[in-house]
Amino acid sequence: MDLKRQELIQFILDRTNTTESYPFNNPSRKQTILWTIMKQVGSGKMMAMIFERDDKLLLNLKLKPEHVDQMKHVGGVTSGFHMNKKYWVTVDIQNTDVTQIELENMIIESDSLTKR
Repeated sequence: MDLKRQELIQFILDRTNTTESYPFNNPSRKQTILWTIMKQVGSGKMMAMIFERDDKLLLNLKLKPEHVDQMKHVGGVTSGFHMNKKYWVTVDIQNTDVTQIELENMIIESDSLTKR
């Protein structure tokens, strides 16, 4: 997939009722990672995290545990970075075997799971 950060943010916004937030990016702190947090409108629950690390555009999503186990066998998908490994995965957006349709379904699943 050849999405840039802003395109990925828009991809998520177009498919969910979320807003982007930057709560971890305090200018006075030494920050090596720029985090974009996609939060549910209303509840403010986090449904996705977008960040760049080691020149990679990465996306954390919440999935059902059985889906997490399945997706960890797909190229470019690992256990959730800084997240509960049972429920979250990290997708290397520019170096993954996940198709755009699969990514869209994962975003919709994360959106659904975080509305509760």
